[in-house]
Amino acid sequence: MTTYQKQKNYYPCTYHRYGVVLLLLVLTIFWSCANHPESLPEWSNHPPSDPDYWYGLGIGKTRDDARQRAIHEISSQISVTISSTLSAIKTEYNFNVNEFTRQVLETRVNSSLNNIELVNSHQSERSFYLLARLSKQKYYDEIDQKKNNAIQQAVKYLERAEGEFTIQSFRYLDNALNEIEPFQDYPLMVEYPEKSGSVIMLRSYLFEMVINFSERLVCTFSKPEITIHYGIPDPQKFFVDCVDKVTGATMEGIPLVFSSPENEFTEKVLTNPQGFSEVIINQILNKETNQYFRGEVNFKENLTYFPHRFNSIISTPLRVNVIGTKVYFTGSEYNVGIWRENSIIESVLKEIFYQELMVQATYESDSDIIAQYSVETKQRSSQPESISGQLIYQAYAEMTLTLTDMETGDEIFQNTINNVKGISFTAFEDAGMDALKNLKKKMSNEEIIDVSRFSY
Repeated sequence: MTTYQKQKNYYPCTYHRYGVVLLLLVLTIFWSCANHPESLPEWSNHPPSDPDYWYGLGIGKTRDDARQRAIHEISSQISVTISSTLSAIKTEYNFNVNEFTRQVLETRVNSSLNNIELVNSHQSERSFYLLARLSKQKYYDEIDQKKNNAIQQAVKYLERAEGEFTIQSFRYLDNALNEIEPFQDYPLMVEYPEKSGSVIMLRSYLFEMVINFSERLVCTFSKPEITIHYGIPDPQKFFVDCVDKVTGATMEGIPLVFSSPENEFTEKVLTNPQGFSEVIINQILNKETNQYFRGEVNFKENLTYFPHRFNSIISTPLRVNVIGTKVYFTGSEYNVGIWRENSIIESVLKEIFYQELMVQATYESDSDIIAQYSVETKQRSSQPESISGQLIYQAYAEMTLTLTDMETGDEIFQNTINNVKGISFTAFEDAGMDALKNLKKKMSNEEIIDVSRFSY
């Protein structure tokens, strides 16, 4: 047997032995892993319990993810503490405990991040494990320091608010409330005034001041009522006066806001140094005959934090008596040169004016506006036209409407409708009547009175 033949017979056996060894090695490793799971530290399953600390266990794919989860777990424990304290005062101050807890918790945990300690960590093949804790003593010490600073600042704002009574007084109160807002879960006791020996509940005292200041600012309309025409521009001016109910002093710089649904008016004003401001109702577009014009101090315009806590309305609203405009209708109507005594168009005009402007038709001497109309129809041609062997009579109608202010004699509005076609198979007069009927339909379907174009 040659050397080549010996090697040829030898190598297959060698390869077989190596394959068996390799398979046994893989099976041994697999069996070892399957029967010996990765060991985790005790604290990863049973975090410590200590009355002096809040512990948080975080597990994540990254170290930062685990850290955030640990902080979240600490936050959840603080949240329970805050919520249980707040539940006792929820009814008294009527606020949303869950919303407040969320806002305050975020602020407090963020400010305590530097005090959170990393106790232990572990990294497995797939996850990071991190154990963190926050000292309750450090947490409460920091809260106490911030709380005391807030009380001191709030008292400074309160002292300024109780000085000269101006619009700035409300801003000071608003700022004071904002200072103590994060500490609603704490009783805020303070000696006030300083060195008086009198101790007040700061939160309750500020809420009382909000009510007192809101009632102390009194604003009134200069008139109990006004009468105004519906639909047309009819500017009515009046004033709002604001005073200090305690001293009678006028109040400058008071922002006021008004409401009058669907109507056009001055929405916002600011009182002048004499404590009053002019208000104008320009146009009434609400058809209610008895309306009320209301106003209040616009704290949203003036305060940054809690404008909803302040409420100072004008207690007696302005009564608005809405009346229809008195209109005298006059004009002429001609059909192909023949005057018509019984006008088709005037009745339509009166109906449209009533629907649009609540108009009352009246005599000229008693009117506010004169509505002058001119209606005529004209033949299209001097002779009928032959179309497909049929004689057709055609005419076109035209109307011009002019409104004049009775008091000044000035023209305030004009509108023209023309080229309204009418046809007949019998006569031009009949074609003209057909044109007038079509004009009537067109007037009913289109807006012939555009109040926005009225010129006063």
